[in-house]
Amino acid sequence: MNPDDRLAPPPTVENPTQADDGAYLYWLYCLPCHGDKGQGLTDEWRAQYPEEEQYCWNSGCHGSNPPEPYGFLIPTVVPALVGEDGLTRFDTLGEVYYYARGAMPLEMPGRLTDDEYLAVMAFLAQKRDIWDGTPLTERSVLQVRLRPEEAPPAELSTPTPEPTAVSPTRSALPDSSTGWLVGSGLLLSAVAIIGGWGLWHRSRR
Repeated sequence: MNPDDRLAPPPTVENPTQADDGAYLYWLYCLPCHGDKGQGLTDEWRAQYPEEEQYCWNSGCHGSNPPEPYGFLIPTVVPALVGEDGLTRFDTLGEVYYYARGAMPLEMPGRLTDDEYLAVMAFLAQKRDIWDGTPLTERSVLQVRLRPEEAPPAELSTPTPEPTAVSPTRSALPDSSTGWLVGSGLLLSAVAIIGGWGLWHRSRR
């Protein structure tokens, strides 16, 4: 095997780690478009291919009208996965994992198993120097920050409103209602007194 052949598969190891398995899967499914170093579909990377394969989006299989069932459109710009400009739209490796499961590889999204997608994530984390060698799981991959030197975004919290105390000595009715009831009570009392006086006066005749 030519060590200078950047298109060659990664060397096999005796006791492969999760990242080693991911390296092979990356070579098999991701490298053609994302580059051997995760640099994306740069001009320098495309130059590694034979001249007739450097502009795949102009071909019949990968152009604007790819044939069914195996043809698919290749974009002219492919984002980087490694480096300062890589994966800038994501904060955690878990976000990349769930995106890749639904959208990659481009020709057949969801083709890999969950363990294979996790292996690719371990390989990318190793390339970005954010992998400590512990095998990734669907839970732990969510905790791996792509840029650990940056502070995580502050969580937005909604302040809890202070409870409003109601004085037990105050009436629950509005002041106007209370005044109306008091006035009505006085009026009824006056009517009762006058009526009683009239009946007493008539009985004296």
